[in-house]
Amino acid sequence: MIKLVHHEMVINSKFLEVPRSYYQRNLNANRVKRIAAEFDERIANAPKVSYRDGHYYVFDGQHTIAARKLLNNNCDLNIVCKVYSGLTEQQEALLFAQQTGVSAPLTAGAKMRAKIRGGDPEAIAFLNATNRAGFGLSFDYKRETTPWLHPGISAAVYCGDKRLGVFGKLSNEINGELEIAKDQKDNQNIYLGELDYEALMSCVDGELRYQPLSPYAAVKRDLALVCDEKTTCGEIEETIKKASPLVGEIKLFDIYRGANLGEGKKSMAFTLSLSDPKKEVSAEEVERVVKKILGNLKFKLGIEIR
Repeated sequence: MIKLVHHEMVINSKFLEVPRSYYQRNLNANRVKRIAAEFDERIANAPKVSYRDGHYYVFDGQHTIAARKLLNNNCDLNIVCKVYSGLTEQQEALLFAQQTGVSAPLTAGAKMRAKIRGGDPEAIAFLNATNRAGFGLSFDYKRETTPWLHPGISAAVYCGDKRLGVFGKLSNEINGELEIAKDQKDNQNIYLGELDYEALMSCVDGELRYQPLSPYAAVKRDLALVCDEKTTCGEIEETIKKASPLVGEIKLFDIYRGANLGEGKKSMAFTLSLSDPKKEVSAEEVERVVKKILGNLKFKLGIEIR
């Protein structure tokens, strides 16, 4: 649970930064004009700002700020803001994903992108599932009502302007009807999708190349890693994958934060699958790969084994 403590502060708009390259969405000029046309200072919500590393980052209210500037002849002006201190970039992203956005509701894609940036376990599971299915975030996700999928963890999948299908987590209502035991936590997270194969293949350039499944069983290892709060799941997975060609699936299954880890630290636990298409992976190879992975994580990201 993120502890939210804020105070109101007057900040000139020239000092307010919008982290669009991390979790914020792009500014919608038409929406800004609409807000400006209906703007009433007496009932306007104060923008929510995170003070971090000497900067003021806007995680809620960028369209209102732009509308105020538009009404001020596109000049910077002083604005009363709600300022939160002590938040990490990941916590900002999660708070951004939680906003209701009455004037500018978040798209499913924007919400998912922010949750992934914030390290949300279910969003990471969605990302892992899409990657295993052979498509990733280079595709566009758009909000679309699908009765059998969770409204907050699902989306229609597009390639350019072409709709390919839907993908996401099974709805809680249907999941509840399956009568899965409560103690079987892993089985509660069911992800599924529906794709138009012909539409998908029409987006593929060149011929397909298939890789045969290995006849040898994969060896699994769990790693609990302690890292800085700012370290992302993607950075860790990329470093692990580059350590050895034996590394296959990487699955994040737990995120833990606690005073025993130290200030500004979190623990992320992964299950790794190691396999070789030509032979069984020996215990010596597993230990050698794991040792290299831990060495690379420490050297590149300052990560320690928990």
